[in-house]
Amino acid sequence: MHKFDHNNPVYQEMKQALEILGDRWSVLILMSIINKPLRFSEIQANVGGINPRTLTKRLRMLEQSGLMCKKEYNEFPPRTEYEVTQKAIALKKAIEELKKWAKEHCDNSSQNPKC
Repeated sequence: MHKFDHNNPVYQEMKQALEILGDRWSVLILMSIINKPLRFSEIQANVGGINPRTLTKRLRMLEQSGLMCKKEYNEFPPRTEYEVTQKAIALKKAIEELKKWAKEHCDNSSQNPKC
């Protein structure tokens, strides 16, 4: 069994990345807005199954992490859009690879996926 050196910078960096991206919703939210800015309701519809409170918390966390920004328009009715930053665009390849892996290894046809 491999034991991690918790003081190793690589371990610390991976731990930090997983704290940001390792929850159920963050990558799905980023996938939703990676190609174009969207409003809250559009993100919620794209992601599916996420309650508004959880989406709000995840959007704030992604914004604080520098992966997305909130753009508020001064118009009536008020409009707010969420868009990815360059930091999130740098994740696009990793997200695409994760999508490929999930397609290959996760069976969505049953309640008990293979992964």
